[in-house]
Amino acid sequence: MALNNTYEARLVQQETAVGAGLQILLLALLGTAIGMGPAGWLTGLAFAVATWALLSLALHRSRLRSFGPANRVTLGRATLVGGVTALVADSFQSSPPVTLFVGLTAVALILDGVDGKVARRTGTSTALGARFDM
Repeated sequence: MALNNTYEARLVQQETAVGAGLQILLLALLGTAIGMGPAGWLTGLAFAVATWALLSLALHRSRLRSFGPANRVTLGRATLVGGVTALVADSFQSSPPVTLFVGLTAVALILDGVDGKVARRTGTSTALGARFDM
């Protein structure tokens, strides 16, 4: 039983690592598409590392056995917010493409309304998920 719990905990932690990897991939795509400068890269990377570290710590403390579909939606939204944050930081040096900026923001806002509904529909609401959503 303890081995199974350790395996489940490892799987949950891997989901946060995937989220951090997707954040870095998004930054690479933004950097390639718009030529993002150092401010955008540093801010985006700091956002990714901080999100990964805080979420990993919270997951460890909560002892969740499954990350859950709603938390995946929230992690996707957090990834987009990290991209928007990088674009905002980069905008102090050069103008970001407004369409890209608005598009990422709009999708993140839409996902903000989706995760709670997913949690209720799937019966996977948790205290950690509610805090993560905030």
